[in-house]
Amino acid sequence: MAAGSGATPVDSAAGDDARPVPVDESPVSRRALDPAHLTVLLVEDSLMIAMDAETMLAASGFREVRLANSTSAALKEIDAGGIGCAVLDINLGNETSFAVAERLLADGIPFIFASGYDDEDLPEPFRHIAVVTKPYVDVRLVDALEGRFKAEAA
Repeated sequence: MAAGSGATPVDSAAGDDARPVPVDESPVSRRALDPAHLTVLLVEDSLMIAMDAETMLAASGFREVRLANSTSAALKEIDAGGIGCAVLDINLGNETSFAVAERLLADGIPFIFASGYDDEDLPEPFRHIAVVTKPYVDVRLVDALEGRFKAEAA
């Protein structure tokens, strides 16, 4: 049965007492299973780094990568809908991405942080979120995202 089809499967093992079995069709469960259906929000203020990361994510099988170079642009992308996960550069010039992180947490959208600094001190609500160091290495970037999918789906 296709996800999002609206139909509810029936537990055929129950015989005549068959009852609908709830299907978890939440975005988190789908993301955990198939990144090919996942749109990634990449919040990065450096165009060169953003283009490099976009290429890595697309080559790793993610359906779409949306770029935002500021907090306001990132929040507009979230408002537009369809974001499945995100990679947030912590320092965006004269601002941080923590407002975006708060919104993603509130919306239940998995994300990771990225930083060009080795020792980034995160505020309390974000200390459990992985931080990938830049420049990105595709394996670390994708592994960190997959780890967040699994953590959110658990």
